[in-house]
Amino acid sequence: MVPKTHLQSTPVSTSQWFKTASAFTLMEVVIALTILGMITGTLFAI
Repeated sequence: MVPKTHLQSTPVSTSQWFKTASAFTLMEVVIALTILGMITGTLFAI
């Protein structure tokens, strides 16, 4: 019983981790783009 539940719980946790990882990477890309835009904006303003 224990190994079966462990095998069943493993794919769920991996899929959840993958979803969170993809969401984090997406947020990081958006944040990086906004920071780059602000830096370029200030450079062009100067």
